Amino acid sequence: MENITETFEQFEKLISKTHEIIKNCNNSNYDNIFTSISDTFYHENFHSDILCYILKNDDAKKEFVKWINQALNLKINFDIYKGGEVRREEKHRDITLYSKNKKKCYNC
Repeated sequence: MENITETFEQFEKLISKTHEIIKNCNNSNYDNIFTSISDTFYHENFHSDILCYILKNDDAKKEFVKWINQALNLKINFDIYKGGEVRREEKHRDITLYSKNKKKCYNC
């Protein structure tokens, strides 16, 4: 099984290729990765839709928390958010990670 970094790299390449194909389109009548994740894929919020979809996977969420900790010099404990809910565009926040018991949240 490939590691999460390789998965993200492949996903990034796919998005780049897809962007070149649809960058001048406002709407699409065919199914693609964006329409399968969100019905608002052609608006600004599709980035949040994609992140929310990816971060529902705990392996991806763990890598994301690790990246946030390194980039911002924080000490977020991933174990608190493992198995927790992920929501998008809630109260003007792009992404919110909830702890499993919903007593803690982290906003991105």
